[in-house]
Amino acid sequence: MYKNNLEQNAGSLGNNVESDEPVVLSGHTDYVHSVIALGDGRLASASNDKTVRVWDASSGVCLRVLEGHTGAVWSVIALGDGRLASASNDKTVRVWDASSGVCLRVLEGHTESVADVTALGDGRLASASLDNTVRVWDASSGVCQRVLEGHPWGVNSVTALGDGRLASASGDNTVRVWDALSGVCLRVLWGHTGTVNSVIALGDGRLASASNDGTVRVWDVSSGNCLYVLEMDTNRVWKGHTYGRNAVWSVTALGDGRLASASNDKTVRVWDASSGVCLRVLKGHTESVNSVTALGDGRLASASGDKTVRVWNASSGVCLCVLEGHTNIVLSVTALGDGRLASASYDATIRIWPKHLFKPSELYTNIKNGNLPKVLELINDGYDINSTKEKSLLVACKHNQLSVVQMLLGLGADIEIKDIQGKTALIYACKMGKLNIVKELLINGANIEATDNNGNTALIVSKKLEIVQVLLNNGADIDAINKEGYTCLRNVSIKNKIDIVKELIKRGANVDIVKLAEISAEIRALLSAYKQNQ
Repeated sequence: MYKNNLEQNAGSLGNNVESDEPVVLSGHTDYVHSVIALGDGRLASASNDKTVRVWDASSGVCLRVLEGHTGAVWSVIALGDGRLASASNDKTVRVWDASSGVCLRVLEGHTESVADVTALGDGRLASASLDNTVRVWDASSGVCQRVLEGHPWGVNSVTALGDGRLASASGDNTVRVWDALSGVCLRVLWGHTGTVNSVIALGDGRLASASNDGTVRVWDVSSGNCLYVLEMDTNRVWKGHTYGRNAVWSVTALGDGRLASASNDKTVRVWDASSGVCLRVLKGHTESVNSVTALGDGRLASASGDKTVRVWNASSGVCLCVLEGHTNIVLSVTALGDGRLASASYDATIRIWPKHLFKPSELYTNIKNGNLPKVLELINDGYDINSTKEKSLLVACKHNQLSVVQMLLGLGADIEIKDIQGKTALIYACKMGKLNIVKELLINGANIEATDNNGNTALIVSKKLEIVQVLLNNGADIDAINKEGYTCLRNVSIKNKIDIVKELIKRGANVDIVKLAEISAEIRALLSAYKQNQ
């Protein structure tokens, strides 16, 4: 029945499906370091080609090329009044009229590259430089009002705290808090043991800093105290990212009491900003994560050296989609405020990604809710159940919708379709303990030995006795082993699943794979008794 309905409506396929293609903004001739939304349908980008470009975010048309810098432009910010400010390797900050492209002011005084610039919200700017200083400027006149001296090494980042104070992050391993009016250093925040790459204000009297030492620190601005201590750690830091080469490049506030940090260790971590607990480790990128941004709805996006942008559910840690297309390192990603994302890359382009690529589709929502008539209607209207975005069968398995699984299989859903982690429907159903769906998939010919990206088979991830028995009865390899050296027996032994351990031993599983140091005394006794009886 399902197949006939689909064939009858085949002529309408694709009519209601939005394009998956991003808008590609081409024009820069070298790396694009950063991109920002101007809030009026335009973007601005900063490039290694010594220019800033202003773009129409809908059409991708370059509206203005802001020329004048004689070195790479590291960053650009909006001043909120139609003007932009850019920081450059040529030791200057420039203020521009974004509409006309005219350079209004050249702020000169730094003696080394200007790494960062921030707006103070009162007509002034602050710039951070590798000449070890922060400078405060009147953006209209171009006059330097203060030179904030004290860092013995270059300053990488500067942020406004919103109360007349600034914070700066330096290669001297410290963060400094300054009075922006007087130029007085109010606090030196000691503790990091590596270069501090970035600092952000949390808006509640606290700030967060990200460092090459592999840590994020949260500070009380007034006292200068580092606020949080993790279990078994006396250093009042948030550990989690790997130390050393695995620097933490950036940290962002998610707006709900959580933070997210991006690291060279290829992960994003989500933290509770009140307790310092690491809530989630978001794994999937295969190279350094260069930046992370909050999308404002419980999701975040990350940009990576693996040439991709990933969108994540910050609560569950699930990767919602991988945005592919850049041909080189992706340096930054930003939310445009209308559901879309923009990413900047070493490939000299900016890509604007349509929001439907990473928002749950109507089909997803109805599969999740088990609404069979609506699911069938949407499929007949053009949704592709086997598209890389929809992966409808996986959604039905994840949400335990047996009737939807049966319908999708009847409509020709690819039973071996995989998600970005390489998991098939059978692997999901086994991992989540959905026995009836496991049986349905096996009846329909699911590959019982299919593996995910880590080499896990359905049996290896199974945690329920009934599912293990069904898999073994259908010929699953009892000693299948993943890339980390785990078999089903080793996994369930560690988890102390005594009933499954007994079943696997009875069926002849290799007990030598289990390491005694990682299992309970009860499991050790079972394995020992088995060996003695051999």
